[in-house]
Amino acid sequence: MHTLQLSHKSNETITIKNQSAIITPTHVHKDLYDNGCVFGTPEPFDYMLSNKLSNIWTQRQSIKGEFGVTYHTADLVIRTNNAFSYSGFQGLILEIESKSLNSFESFKKNFEKVQGMLHEMGLKDVKVSLDKFQKLDTTENFNLFDLAFQYLKVLG
Repeated sequence: MHTLQLSHKSNETITIKNQSAIITPTHVHKDLYDNGCVFGTPEPFDYMLSNKLSNIWTQRQSIKGEFGVTYHTADLVIRTNNAFSYSGFQGLILEIESKSLNSFESFKKNFEKVQGMLHEMGLKDVKVSLDKFQKLDTTENFNLFDLAFQYLKVLG
């Protein structure tokens, strides 16, 4: 089981296990407050798993992204993040998102420019994921599950 929480995506927690995934939000719907179901903000799902269910589940590795910066170009949004685990620095994560809904070929051309710049800077050990979480119709939009799957594939 893997969990991922992204600050630029409203801190929602994405949990993936055996090619199935769920998203747990960090907000509580007003109706739940009104009928007395909850008294505060919900605990993150991974916190609940590691602290409340520790007798049946143990977290083996935690990777945390810190010191992230977002850059905007004419065509792309590029997010950088330093990935750390308990043993130290794991690497730099680049998340590249297309601003327009143009073809995949135009995105790939922009991606190859970024990849070329990384190689010019001497960064040759680069892991890339362009896969989708589920093999769906290509007309369907990219979603948060796909993003989480790509993070896990590159970090795993």
